[in-house]
Amino acid sequence: MTLVLELVLFVAGFLLGLWYTAMLVLPLFYGVPMALFAWFRKELRFRAVLVYLIAPLFWMVFFTAILVGMRSFWHGGFNYLQESGCFNAGDALGSVVLIANALLSKKAKANLKREFDEFVLPYRKQV
Repeated sequence: MTLVLELVLFVAGFLLGLWYTAMLVLPLFYGVPMALFAWFRKELRFRAVLVYLIAPLFWMVFFTAILVGMRSFWHGGFNYLQESGCFNAGDALGSVVLIANALLSKKAKANLKREFDEFVLPYRKQV
């Protein structure tokens, strides 16, 4: 039974690592710098940078609220997840896989660029 639980925790950690990396890390380390560079080049309004920060800020508040709530109301479960090697390994592996994919895959880079261009389109300055 312990093996099954640890396997489930590994998969849950992996999926959580993929999810929060996609929601937090990629926008903060790809979208915000790209928007800032475009703003410095006077291609975008500064509002594009601020709007790009809204989603990661929302997700950080959401994750913090979940963790604080879990720690307050389910202290044993929180400690178990915090100390679970399989959950933490899955979480780290999910993050590393997504970041490696974004850095090494030409298709993923093209997708990031296309999504960025679509997102900032309303904030482009008319030349």
